[in-house]
Amino acid sequence: MSTKQGEKPKAGYKIGISFFDALKPGKAIFLENARLKVAASSRHHEKEVQREQGGQQYIILTEAEFDQLTGGDTQRGAVKDEDRVVIAELSLTTTPELGCTRYAGASVLFILKEQSGECCCIPMPLQQVEEACRVRFTAHDSSNADFTENAKSFLNSVQWTVTAVHGPNIAHGSPRPFQPFKASAVSIEGNAEIAELPLHQLYRIETREPQGYTSDRPSVEYIYVCCDTLIKIENSFCPCGSKPTRSLVFVQQRCPGKRWQGSNVTLAGIPLTIDGNGIMHVPPDMEGLVPISCPGMTLSPSTLDLRKDSPPVITVSVSEQTAINAGSVIGQFVDHANKPFVRRPVTVLLPNGEEVETHTDDQGYFEAPQGSRVYAREDDWGSATEPVYLTGNI
Repeated sequence: MSTKQGEKPKAGYKIGISFFDALKPGKAIFLENARLKVAASSRHHEKEVQREQGGQQYIILTEAEFDQLTGGDTQRGAVKDEDRVVIAELSLTTTPELGCTRYAGASVLFILKEQSGECCCIPMPLQQVEEACRVRFTAHDSSNADFTENAKSFLNSVQWTVTAVHGPNIAHGSPRPFQPFKASAVSIEGNAEIAELPLHQLYRIETREPQGYTSDRPSVEYIYVCCDTLIKIENSFCPCGSKPTRSLVFVQQRCPGKRWQGSNVTLAGIPLTIDGNGIMHVPPDMEGLVPISCPGMTLSPSTLDLRKDSPPVITVSVSEQTAINAGSVIGQFVDHANKPFVRRPVTVLLPNGEEVETHTDDQGYFEAPQGSRVYAREDDWGSATEPVYLTGNI
């Protein structure tokens, strides 16, 4: 723009902009940090969109920029300002986002000419960009040792199924149509991915654990996919194990609701400690029918069933032998060849009618209150025996 002698130079060429959603022409959209490219005569300039206090958005071309676009810089003096007219193109240089919606702007042609220094407002339609989401799954084993030994079978056997669920699909106040979706993926080397999930929907994720494993997450979960184009989900699995962890809970026989907090008990000949809560954990490698005893105490049961299908928590009732009977008798179980029954569980019928269990030691001996009847049931050690009334040591 040239100026006559004595006139003040113009501040620039102002171009008003009005963005709107092409699907909703009546509603204006105000973009933050948007940039526009003004191109004409094989030249272009990028300008940041500004906003007036009243809400109108606009860009301003400087005098030099206007001259370059209209050819005034090479034809200055040969063409009058009011005769400089050129068809220019206006387009967005960025992909703006409004909330969870991304837009792509269309190019708009307009006449760029010298007027009063301000152009009328140019409407610019924006098209919503349809996007989808990718869900990336990662499987981890919480047991490093087991993971190392069974890596191949574990890494390639986790399955995830993602299904779209009907719900109130409202995104930023605009109702969106439900888009059916269902897909499955199986892990390969611990990873899997499901792509092309439509945005702004609720999904159900079903996880199928590897054989012999359990997940630290629920097998069925729900996730709402709004704007994110990539979601990462990690699952940790631990082996179920063929030998469950077993715990013993010790209670007082006269008051079963109260824990017994003793010191040590002997389990299969191994001394173990009971904690302050009356709980003792059985060593993981101990299995089968195992005798348990405590000096000066009667434990019921006196033989624990630690086989595969037995319960993981076993309650042991504890009573003081001296409280039952002032005296005790030592007996011995032997077979017909006079060989002792070693570590065999035996049943003791106490004088007060109660029944408890004990076990024989390495020589077949056992201890029971005087006046009791003792016998052995048929088990893995041998046949049943007749009840023996204990009146003195054997």
